[in-house]
Amino acid sequence: AQVNSVPMLRSYEGLGAHEVNLDYMCNRDFAVLEALKKAAKCELTLLANDICLYKCPYRLYHYNLTGHSTQAEHPLKGAYFDYCMVSCTVKKLTEPEQLIRARWIRPEDLEEYERLGYERFKLSGRNMSTEWILRAARAYAERRYSGNLGDLLSGSIPEASGASHYRIENSSLDGFSKPSRRRTACGNVEAAAIARVSQSA
Repeated sequence: AQVNSVPMLRSYEGLGAHEVNLDYMCNRDFAVLEALKKAAKCELTLLANDICLYKCPYRLYHYNLTGHSTQAEHPLKGAYFDYCMVSCTVKKLTEPEQLIRARWIRPEDLEEYERLGYERFKLSGRNMSTEWILRAARAYAERRYSGNLGDLLSGSIPEASGASHYRIENSSLDGFSKPSRRRTACGNVEAAAIARVSQSA
């Protein structure tokens, strides 16, 4: 529903919604999250491990494209050119800082959201292998993960692109959710992480 404001939330509640998935782009806007939580009468859910580009202009179009083209009765029968995926992958490869700017939530940072009263966190990746899904679920359930954060993020750079050497060292982002540290995202934190979104081939 891309809910990102109190008036929008109240509209959905007025329609009878008992649970609302918030706009993924709000994940690091703690002022908005706090206002939504205080106003909510229904349950609120946050998507934790998506790595869509921040403010991606194709996001809704991409959802519609994949949703319709993969319908069993659709004439394309699942065969379509995914321009959105190609475009986003190129951007992630040429501007790796985009991987850091995406609005994912680290397993270690869930407590920051729980302090605001959030208890429901959704993980994307239903199209991934059972092994991948279990690894992501375990990491978020345990509130920790050692290694490449990209292992948990749905929509990471496909291995087929030859860019599997890109790595986001999770430990380099300790404290990333805290506002004072997050404000350096275009500077020190981003630079440190990208040194580890490392091309170590």
